[in-house]
Amino acid sequence: MGNPVRAAALAFLVALIAAWAPPAVADKAHDTLNIVDILPIGSTDVYFGAYPQTQFMSNLLFDALVNYDPSTKKIVPLLAKSWTYLGSNATEFDLRTDVKWHDGRKFTADDVVYTLNWLIDPQTRFQRKFQWAWIKAVKKLGPYKVRIETDGRRPFDMLLLTLTPIYPQHVRAGLAETTDFGRKPVGTGPFKAVDYSENGGLVAVRNPDYKWGGSVKHANDIGRVILRSIPDQGAQISGLMTGTVDLFRGLPAPQAEALAQDPRFTLDVNHGLGFTYMWFDATGKSGSPPLMKLDVRRALAMAINRDHLNEVFTGHLHLPLPQNMCWPDRILGCAYTKTAQPYDVARAKKLLADAGYPNGFNVRITSYIGRLSQLAEGVAGDLAAIGVKATVEPVTLTTFDKKLDANDIQIIVAGNGLSGAPDVSQQVAFFFNAHDRTGDATLLAEGRALDGEIDPQKRLKFARTFYDRVADQVYLQPLTSQPQLFMHTKDLVMGTGSSNDYGFTISDLRWK
Repeated sequence: MGNPVRAAALAFLVALIAAWAPPAVADKAHDTLNIVDILPIGSTDVYFGAYPQTQFMSNLLFDALVNYDPSTKKIVPLLAKSWTYLGSNATEFDLRTDVKWHDGRKFTADDVVYTLNWLIDPQTRFQRKFQWAWIKAVKKLGPYKVRIETDGRRPFDMLLLTLTPIYPQHVRAGLAETTDFGRKPVGTGPFKAVDYSENGGLVAVRNPDYKWGGSVKHANDIGRVILRSIPDQGAQISGLMTGTVDLFRGLPAPQAEALAQDPRFTLDVNHGLGFTYMWFDATGKSGSPPLMKLDVRRALAMAINRDHLNEVFTGHLHLPLPQNMCWPDRILGCAYTKTAQPYDVARAKKLLADAGYPNGFNVRITSYIGRLSQLAEGVAGDLAAIGVKATVEPVTLTTFDKKLDANDIQIIVAGNGLSGAPDVSQQVAFFFNAHDRTGDATLLAEGRALDGEIDPQKRLKFARTFYDRVADQVYLQPLTSQPQLFMHTKDLVMGTGSSNDYGFTISDLRWK
């Protein structure tokens, strides 16, 4: 799978640098944490930023009304100190009175009303706006009290509010372009931005006044954070070796495991919420009629050696294979009895022949540039064994979104981390509401029932019906685990239980 020459070269680089490099001198001495990412840094504003690191920066600089505790799976206070449900269509929030923005102004109900009403304003346009469609109005009841009115309670409404940073009205409302706010952010979070550019990255310093994060979003002992892009893994490794980099993610598992043999460094793994998958256009809108047939989708799924892909993708971490679209032990509302198609090349060939394609057919696989496109190459290799000629099309995230909106993707090989929200509602919203590729009215109705049920046990019953139909109809075949792998200096201690889309938050880190 992927480019074996490149992988071997990277492994050689790890060994070569380890052999001659002087002892790594991390920047703990200057109380500065240097984080690098292979992707562009992008915006600090999660409403306009699509990269996982945007969620990390947002958590660093901003706060939401409430927070999620992954250890207890409970919603806990943040900017709101308490809340009260008023029937099924409204919730009142009492806000903290001791919070200040990074520029010294006091945080008040005006900021909450401004942010949430901007989100639901019909004139506001951004990619994920559908996630807040359940909010109908936000009203100020006092300087530190607000009411959120909705079209009915949902089991995930408070969880979505944990991913809804509140912005300062006095700064953002006066901007001619709201997207400019992400370039000069002012928040209430544990760190404040002192320098930012999309090319140069983010420099942030600890907020000495921060005391409202509770046990989940607590302040740590790191004084300064620098996040920048280094779009070359060899250069990232070199930076770690020479002490100019303290932490990076995304190194392929075999190379990460090799680098972790060096006593100066640590490999930490967050098993995460996500999985990789093969997602078929069962509607035929993308121009591939064979994918409309159930037996064809089943054949393609059976052709994939998931055990092999999982080993290549996750190394010797011995992570389990996903058996459906969600992990029951990690994701709220996840339940199923039907599982992914088994690996069976002989049966796959027969199914394909019986469906009218004994010699296979041509198909296009679209994936993100990087490791996921390497996974797509592995999928294409397996499909070749049953006569299906698959062309892999690696694209940027922006191009991917445009093609998906235009119904111009036949098979998707990608990954989904639920945008950091550990609830099945994120999957229903993305895969079947915003981007339905099934045309299955029964499934969509089951998804709406799953989304609307408050009672936990009844919701699990709806989930079994919904996810079992996805598996039966093979609308999507799960492929591998999607862990987050982090290489860092031994001077740094990392927690690995975060649900943040980036794999960690600043509160998961501390100096040793």
